[in-house]
Amino acid sequence: RSMTSCRGTDLTAVKNILDGSGDYNNLYKLVYEDMTKAWLQKPLQEHIEKEGLALRASLGHAFGLKVLSDVDDTLYSSGGKFPAGCDKRYPKHMVYPGCLSFFRVLDRECDEWTPEFRRSLSIDDDVVSCNLVFLSARPHIYKDVAEGHSYRLFRSLVNQGRMHSLPTLIPGELCAGLKAMLLYPFKKTLAWREVGINKHRTFVDFKGLYLEYDFVFCGDNGQGDLYAGQLMLGLSANGKPETSCCEFCPPDDSTGSE
Repeated sequence: RSMTSCRGTDLTAVKNILDGSGDYNNLYKLVYEDMTKAWLQKPLQEHIEKEGLALRASLGHAFGLKVLSDVDDTLYSSGGKFPAGCDKRYPKHMVYPGCLSFFRVLDRECDEWTPEFRRSLSIDDDVVSCNLVFLSARPHIYKDVAEGHSYRLFRSLVNQGRMHSLPTLIPGELCAGLKAMLLYPFKKTLAWREVGINKHRTFVDFKGLYLEYDFVFCGDNGQGDLYAGQLMLGLSANGKPETSCCEFCPPDDSTGSE
């Protein structure tokens, strides 16, 4: 009820604060996983979508940009360790040079922020703006068992001043990931097709929570990222791409290409 009572930029602020909490309990989980009853979920979805579209219409353009990114072989190197990725150029878990600066440039500050919106996003004089979103192929298992490692890394990068804001993380699906791992010896990169479809589905669901924003997706050429990006660039009902841009890291090993 607290969210349905919020409108316009107030609702946008609440959504960003929830996603920027540095915990796996984000807006996506609240709407699509925690709310199991349709009579609770549907009114909230409709309210969020209606207010997002209304804010976008009142501005005449997007309120801002959400930067969506893969983790392995996009944020940092997998070290070529299966099933995480195939890039052996850098040590495992080394953040790619320039990657965080690239994210910072993409997540440019929105000129449409009013003083009231800035105040609503401020906690202890710090502005909480969560426009960096990681879409992982790694599944959610139990509480923050799978996501905890990633959030510890994010906090470390923020504390070091390397990452400009604390991001949120949306995990993948367990069944699709296990299926891809089992089928990879036989189908090679085609085994990740379903993972790509799931990433696209996740994007569509997430987009519905932030219709006042535009989106950009950054990924590598493995684990279904390329196929997910192609689906994201598919034409929507109004004939426009669902994403404003799609960026892929160049391949280093043909075993990871799609």
